[in-house]
Amino acid sequence: MRALDAIGHALAVAGSMTWQITWSLILGFTLSAVVQAVIRRQTIVRLLGDDRPKTLARATGLGAAAFAKEVDHFIGIDLSPGMIEQARATGLYAELEVADMVAGLRDALHEFPEVGTVVTHIGRNDDGTDSWTMSHIEAPVGLKPYDTWPNHESKQAFLDKLGADLARDLPGELGERGFTVVTQTTYRMVALPSLPTETREAFAAHEVEAVLHYSRRSARAFIEAVRAAGVEISALSLRQGCLSTAIATVVRDAGASQVVVAASPEEGALFKALGEPI
Repeated sequence: MRALDAIGHALAVAGSMTWQITWSLILGFTLSAVVQAVIRRQTIVRLLGDDRPKTLARATGLGAAAFAKEVDHFIGIDLSPGMIEQARATGLYAELEVADMVAGLRDALHEFPEVGTVVTHIGRNDDGTDSWTMSHIEAPVGLKPYDTWPNHESKQAFLDKLGADLARDLPGELGERGFTVVTQTTYRMVALPSLPTETREAFAAHEVEAVLHYSRRSARAFIEAVRAAGVEISALSLRQGCLSTAIATVVRDAGASQVVVAASPEEGALFKALGEPI
């Protein structure tokens, strides 16, 4: 089924690109034919010039000069080292800055022995239909087989370590560049080492009907808390409502059997799932 979906997507993208290229070529050739049919060749040559190298060079220079008058400075990104060095050598780009974040990301990921391959992509897709900006970066990472990992840790533990290592001090870096960053905390989750007494007693007395999980992090915190409180069996025997399948995986791995997942990541859908049979 996935293969058919992939083939269908590829055909759809190919068809879309073919249509975009075809109609633009047809329109361009049609307009060119109309101009050549209506306007005499001598008039076109007199207004635009001929096709000699000298004429083309002069037109290019005049166009660049006109563009330069309207632009105070130019900032560009080019991932080709040769083009970057050539631009620097000309001396025309005094404010040229090159920050190859993509290469830095690849190097940082390859420092982990668990990582096998890193494929990076910057910008939009080739068909130009994505809403991403040209600075959008994607970096799919291929991991080596788990039995070859030197620390034999779980995938989640590795991802936590990876995230902590790649985290950056964004306010500090922006501050060095003259920006003022004000951080507003909308909410803060603090994991309790154990359950409050009344909550522990409620689980032990089977007074709790269900548990709701809104994130993988809070689900893991709940599991650690009920284990520390000694009510893990009672707590995990209850119905566990999860906002996504990723959260449900954490709860199932801990031993819960009555797990329901919301049809969509919304609280209303989560409450609806609680009332449905498993």
